[in-house]
Amino acid sequence: MSTADARTKIAEIEDETKLRGNTKQRVAAAMTAVLDAALLAPQSPEIASFSAASGESYPVSGVDVVVTAPATPEGGDTFEIYDHAGTWGDDPVTVDFGSESCQGVSELELSTAYANACFRFESLAGVWRRVY
Repeated sequence: MSTADARTKIAEIEDETKLRGNTKQRVAAAMTAVLDAALLAPQSPEIASFSAASGESYPVSGVDVVVTAPATPEGGDTFEIYDHAGTWGDDPVTVDFGSESCQGVSELELSTAYANACFRFESLAGVWRRVY
């Protein structure tokens, strides 16, 4: 379950509990279950080039993988990629920022094993920034 799906499910639970008059404890328990499912569900690694979606986190490994940043980002949008298998040292991953840039470049190569990278779009500057 993606983070966006989890947020949608939480909103549905909140609406449902308002209609039934359930207690806050039942709402909290239901929300915790949804978040646990979203956060703990194993995600298959990306082993081929793909386009990232805002708000998502991806395990990435493979040869010649290019991750394309979201095409129409809005201020505050983020995406994260991480080397779950320790392969980036031998098989670097390229992040393509398209018409926007990140720290002055349109492509960024990540080549540190077991690293992770999170990018946030800053609408005033019209650029991606690497958060970590």
